[in-house]
Amino acid sequence: MSLFTVGQPVIPELATLAEEGNPGPLLGLLPTLPAVFDFTAGPSPIPPAGSMTLQVMSKPGFRRISAVGMLATTNDAFFAISSIQVPLPPTLFFFLPFERTRILNAPAYDAGSEADSELCAFIPGPPCGNNVHDPADGEGFVYISNGIHGVDDLPADGYDWHNPVVRVEITRMD
Repeated sequence: MSLFTVGQPVIPELATLAEEGNPGPLLGLLPTLPAVFDFTAGPSPIPPAGSMTLQVMSKPGFRRISAVGMLATTNDAFFAISSIQVPLPPTLFFFLPFERTRILNAPAYDAGSEADSELCAFIPGPPCGNNVHDPADGEGFVYISNGIHGVDDLPADGYDWHNPVVRVEITRMD
């Protein structure tokens, strides 16, 4: 299951997560999708250099995982891994190398749903704390984010990043 395609418009539920950090609409959509077997959401934001452990189930026919999350102090940036094969059990395919853990480095994407004004009036999270959508048009499609440039309220030296932005570790628990 892929929640987005680079170069295409973002779905509204992912735009809400990227702009506001609100997972509610996306969590409402996921159980309606036949390609989704299990899903979960973290109980709180992850601070810089922090971590979180979540558990999801898989079964034959549902062996791919995606993960997304808002990048705070941005207009509409999010991190993502999309449709990644989970490690296979060693007993099913004895001729393949067994891999219990897979580590991925997730880049930041821009949802393209909101202008990247870098104005605190339209940015949730510290130091701004506003959940107001910027009415100016965004790019209209998902792309790899190019970070914070310091064009308005956010100084680049304090808020910019370089990809990748999140390390995702998938561990088979059997």
